[in-house]
Amino acid sequence: MRNSFDASRRRDGGNGGLGPRHKNGGQSPPCGVTGRCIASVLVTLITLAGCQAPPTDRELAYQAWDQQRAALKHELASSELREGRAEAAATLAREAVALSPQNPAHAELLAEACLARGDFAAARNVLTTACRVNPDAAQAAYMLGTLDERERNWPLAVEHFATAAAARPEVLEYQLALAQARAQAEGVGPARDGLLRCYDRFGSEPLYHVGCAELARLEGDLPSACVAYETAQRLGCDDPTMQQSLGLCYYWLGRHAAAVDQLQALVSKTQPPEPAAMIAYAGALLALGRTASAADWLTRFVTQRPDHEQLWLLLAQARARGGDQHGAGQAVREAQRLAPRSARVARMAAAVLLSAQQWEAARNAAHAAVALDDENADAHLLLGRASERLGECDVALAAYEQALELEPLSSAAAALLAGVDR
Repeated sequence: MRNSFDASRRRDGGNGGLGPRHKNGGQSPPCGVTGRCIASVLVTLITLAGCQAPPTDRELAYQAWDQQRAALKHELASSELREGRAEAAATLAREAVALSPQNPAHAELLAEACLARGDFAAARNVLTTACRVNPDAAQAAYMLGTLDERERNWPLAVEHFATAAAARPEVLEYQLALAQARAQAEGVGPARDGLLRCYDRFGSEPLYHVGCAELARLEGDLPSACVAYETAQRLGCDDPTMQQSLGLCYYWLGRHAAAVDQLQALVSKTQPPEPAAMIAYAGALLALGRTASAADWLTRFVTQRPDHEQLWLLLAQARARGGDQHGAGQAVREAQRLAPRSARVARMAAAVLLSAQQWEAARNAAHAAVALDDENADAHLLLGRASERLGECDVALAAYEQALELEPLSSAAAALLAGVDR
């Protein structure tokens, strides 16, 4: 950067502004000290004092001009980035940084361009430099935290998000990111406590309550999660992801009617919802005894997501309850085809086939479940029940004994064992 010392050198013929030259090219030596020594002393004193001569009007004009040019290049880079031309955006943003290095917004835009190119290391270098030049660059620190998240470096993410939150405590996004990183690095409890301390500032913000709900869910506190989601909804949050999360919490808590009401709008949309919402909605209908409605919805769901075995198993269950044993068997076979090595699918298939009174198919599914996980007591119980229905009492007896050995306190296994004809 130009300074007043350089400017005076230009005005006075390059002799540092220390007086007229002699005709022989020498310098007037005040007090016997050469001009070069005086210049060295002045520079040393300025350096030791830790100060700098105030900029001249010309230098201020140069700085203002550079800032204007940097702002123009920033706008051009932003436009290029919006159009998907990351390379051109990076070039322009880099020029903006060179013209105005003290403005962190230029470095942040350059980092965005680097990220758009997939160059995460370059983005980190740019942001680290920006934070070093301007320690209060909140957005640069936040972006560094997101890179730490990507690398699952949670302690460093906490450090960077904390820097951003301290610099701009009024920005909710920084507080939420800090809480989420703390949940990973320090545990959910400290993260929830930290977010709750922000209630006075953000209590009227729907997204604040969504963040509290997510942490409560992560800790397994579903009732508190429901309350927080409901508050966010009451404050005007209509985000489909939040609506789904609330519906799932209702379902997991056994509040089936509330789950149906919450998820109805989501599953009715043309665009298919997430499989979790489909499963919760259909499961809640089955729990409420609305078997025909559940079967109709599940028939629709499996056409939207034919690759999801859990939906096929629920459809089999709904059909079996509705008396469509043939349809139940078809749905079970599709689930088994999709997940032939899943012990859970094999157990559920055996249970559905038992309810459909397809004893031989149920026994085969139970055999598969035991082969895939012989430490699961339920698999042995299912094998025993199917074998007993087929008159294979010795097989049933052995299966019940094994289930009771795995779970000595199982009243179901004890009762079934007592009822076998010996």
